[in-house]
Amino acid sequence: MSGLSMISIAGVSVSAPMLLSQTHPELASYVKSATAQLLTGVVVTSLLTSFLVKKLHSKNTEQKIVK
Repeated sequence: MSGLSMISIAGVSVSAPMLLSQTHPELASYVKSATAQLLTGVVVTSLLTSFLVKKLHSKNTEQKIVK
């Protein structure tokens, strides 16, 4: 179950587009959209990971009770 937590995108990744644009100015026009896309991914994977861990935990708990 601990491996399941690895599917979530880390929130710190949202800062990557801004950091890249500082070293590569030609990417500056993409910062806003890339940040929004990463933020969407962070929110979606955070919610999805929570749901999947809860479901897996419930399934494993049921199997232990039945045995």
